[in-house]
Amino acid sequence: MTEDPAQRIRDAFSDAEREELDRCRHRINDEKSIGVLELLVSWALHVRKIDEDRAKPVTDRHVWGAHDLLAAVSVRSFLARCLERLAEPLNGKVAGQIAHHDEHFVSITRVDADELRGYA
Repeated sequence: MTEDPAQRIRDAFSDAEREELDRCRHRINDEKSIGVLELLVSWALHVRKIDEDRAKPVTDRHVWGAHDLLAAVSVRSFLARCLERLAEPLNGKVAGQIAHHDEHFVSITRVDADELRGYA
């Protein structure tokens, strides 16, 4: 099995499933849209990067910050909207992939119980 998470996700789906996932798209604007498989890979890679950056000093210019976290959560929201439009059994298969990355995300983040509106 490949170590590349994006390829591992793509390999979990047949050619026909990948085509169906590409047809189900989140529309960004009049000229751009993103397919479910691209969103799923993006969510997985965002979660991975957030996790990897936790061990790095905040002074590292490559470490992601709050805006990147918001981008990740936006990708996850787009994915949720697309998932609602997928029929079974593909819906369940994608949901299982999402759940794996959601669990990882939850394990490396904390609930914002104080509903902080900014950061220092």
